[in-house]
Amino acid sequence: MKIIRALLFDLDGTLVDTAPEFQSAVRDFCTANGYTIPDATIIRKNVSQGARALVKMICGDFIPLAELERKRQQLLACYNQHYINSRPFNGITQLLQNLDGHALHWGIITNKPLIYADPLLNALSWSPDILVCPEHVQHTKPHPEGVYWACEKIGCTPTEAIVIGDHSRDISAGNSAGSHTVAVTYGYGDDSAPQHWSADRIIHQVDEIWETCLDIDLGIENPT
Repeated sequence: MKIIRALLFDLDGTLVDTAPEFQSAVRDFCTANGYTIPDATIIRKNVSQGARALVKMICGDFIPLAELERKRQQLLACYNQHYINSRPFNGITQLLQNLDGHALHWGIITNKPLIYADPLLNALSWSPDILVCPEHVQHTKPHPEGVYWACEKIGCTPTEAIVIGDHSRDISAGNSAGSHTVAVTYGYGDDSAPQHWSADRIIHQVDEIWETCLDIDLGIENPT
């Protein structure tokens, strides 16, 4: 029986609902530039793609590279006014307490820059065993480097970790590293269906994450 020693989470759309703050940032950005404000559901769907994709969604795919970067920085400046107001999805706080109570390591692997991820975690009073941001690796998700690096720092092998995320790139990173993978559908996702991501499990609400941890097939030692 394999023993699971660590859960490695995506941040936006998996642990924290940052969509409302991105929606506020996009409204500010569009108002300042005279753009039509996209529907909130469209913004939410594109949150996981990052600021560059949001700018392309608003301004068009053929925006010149220099203009794209300038607009991206402007959107991030708007986001900077809102992001620390983000809140965990319902049930996440209890989940993290359960992990701490059972001496399970947990970490975060995110494509969110450290300048935003670290203050957000401080605002939430969260202390993960490892935080992996783009600044820590040469290759971001879907590359498995972040999973390898997180497991090395925690002191486990990738096969002793579960990678959990709401986007196909999270699952790709975990699968490539040889970790167990869990896709969550309550987050933001991408244009493909989770059934096509090759995750070991697909779950639809936060409570199911802990139930998955207790599953004998994943082999957590002494879960009670």
